[in-house]
Amino acid sequence: KGVVTKHVVTVKVTDAGDAVPGATVAVAGAKAKTGASGVASLTLPAAVAGVKPVSVTAPTYRPLTVNVNV
Repeated sequence: KGVVTKHVVTVKVTDAGDAVPGATVAVAGAKAKTGASGVASLTLPAAVAGVKPVSVTAPTYRPLTVNVNV
């Protein structure tokens, strides 16, 4: 059997299909900023599991929070 040692959450932030660089993505105490492609990856410890809120903030945009199953 395999053992889960970490979770990697990858989020792509877009507006009408266009990437939103510089957005802040937060989940379970971890934070990352999106790059030029609008993607942020966060590595979480294995102990973080289940449904968690993912929050996204960016200048000139309304904040967004969605639940994901980690």
